[in-house]
Amino acid sequence: MTIRIDGTNTAANPGITGTDTDTGLQFGTDEVNIVTGGSTRATVDSSGRLLVNTTTSDNVGSTVGALVQTRFSGSFTNFAATRESGPAVIAIGRANGSAAQIVSSGDEIGAIRWAGADGNDLETQAATISAFVDGTPGANDMPGRLVFSTTATGSTPTERMRITSTGDLRFNSGYGSVATAYGVRAWVNFNGSNTVAIRQSGNVSSITDNGTGVYQVNFTNSMPDDSYSVAGTATWSSANYGGVLLLNGSTGGISSDHVWVATVSNTNTAAIDPLVVTVLVIR
Repeated sequence: MTIRIDGTNTAANPGITGTDTDTGLQFGTDEVNIVTGGSTRATVDSSGRLLVNTTTSDNVGSTVGALVQTRFSGSFTNFAATRESGPAVIAIGRANGSAAQIVSSGDEIGAIRWAGADGNDLETQAATISAFVDGTPGANDMPGRLVFSTTATGSTPTERMRITSTGDLRFNSGYGSVATAYGVRAWVNFNGSNTVAIRQSGNVSSITDNGTGVYQVNFTNSMPDDSYSVAGTATWSSANYGGVLLLNGSTGGISSDHVWVATVSNTNTAAIDPLVVTVLVIR
């Protein structure tokens, strides 16, 4: 290998090369460039930033430029080599100073930010996903939450949804602010007359017919306890939609793995086998 150092110092003729005279290191004012094929591919600038596929720093989603910046017209891909047994990982960490200075509850550990050119710069954020400390940290203990934010017209990023350290999903769904969302843990739509049969369902394994207008809804995955709420409808017939769904109070009728429901006419409270029954379990 030949190393050439001479007075030429452009991308087409970098100052330090091997036998390939248009590939090597080129030196600018307070910066060093890596050149291949006569084109600058990476730059370490005067602020110590590593710029890949660009020589210009952009403050994307921030008023401060990142230490490592890339510019591609396509996608950025991180992958695990086939010989590796683990997954590809992007790791983001924070300490309040040195690694020994512990973070505190509420500290933002890191974020992914999206920003579009607004005619002036790339600093205005359109959306973010941020990770925060969500409790008191300690040795080998780092509770965390994820916060998802979007930006309305003329505004700044506002939290729309979060996943807490305990796994609660919270979002603004008519509450006026972000609040815990309580989900439907099981649901079913089934034929209540003749041969009882499930039409469609979620987390319901089967329906047991326990007599006229009485059904046992069996869960595929049990509830954490029997302190849940049940709602639903009963369609009496194609000509008469009247019907009432009730919780059946029989012994063992409410359990973590099943619930009994009863259907009656809305006119005389008599038990009926309706055409269609729907049941929702909320916890």
